[in-house]
Amino acid sequence: MNGYLSLCVFSLMLVISKLNQHRSHKILTENLAAILAQNRCTSFLIPVSLILDPLAFTRGIVKQTMLLQGDLRMLDFSPINEQKQSVSEFAATVSKDDLYRATNELAEHFQTLLEGAEDADVGFVPNDPTADDAGASPEERHIAWTFGHILVHVTAGMEEGAMLALSLARGVDAKERSRYETDWKTMQTVAQARQRIQESRRMCLSMLDAWPDEPHMEITQTPVPRFGPLNPIGRYVLGLWHGVGHVEQITEAMRQAKAARG
Repeated sequence: MNGYLSLCVFSLMLVISKLNQHRSHKILTENLAAILAQNRCTSFLIPVSLILDPLAFTRGIVKQTMLLQGDLRMLDFSPINEQKQSVSEFAATVSKDDLYRATNELAEHFQTLLEGAEDADVGFVPNDPTADDAGASPEERHIAWTFGHILVHVTAGMEEGAMLALSLARGVDAKERSRYETDWKTMQTVAQARQRIQESRRMCLSMLDAWPDEPHMEITQTPVPRFGPLNPIGRYVLGLWHGVGHVEQITEAMRQAKAARG
């Protein structure tokens, strides 16, 4: 078996794996398109993707191209940031498929930032004169966050949002938070960062998969009054919004780390 065919067969195995993990043909086909764009196995797998969902295949190819060019667009949270909509109002415009896509896009963005990075970059302390974490200990309150620190913070928030959204979708009004954040001081290598990104992505997508066929959208919680009552989609959106809110910070931390090496 030549190298090209081996690569195509391996890609097909990845697609089958996705079929076992996710029930949305649109998401599956976009994942397939990403595999095609990355591995150039178009002649072998395009018919499969077109059978699944031709429109989703096209979207996936476009999105993968944007990703490779560093121009991937995530959910536009400007209505929330500009206080034109509450989180609950914004969530009413979002579908469950959007949650799958946004989760993958955010994870892929973080992975892209690690391209060309060295282990020292993950723990590099950037220059951030605005650093002020009111929830930290006094000695750490004004410490600039490293790439690794921001990453564990964002992924913890994503996982909490996914877990609480799953509870609401099952009809259970969770009364307590569901958050665990990896100790940022242990995040010191590129391999650790990549593993954390992929682990968090897997956990979040799995929790979306675990929603019942008819989720309880009438069950809500209001963690912050100005956010409005959040149903399962709204609670997941809250985690995404928080994560996207740190994109500029984590991007700048990695930029400074790479620049410091010359």
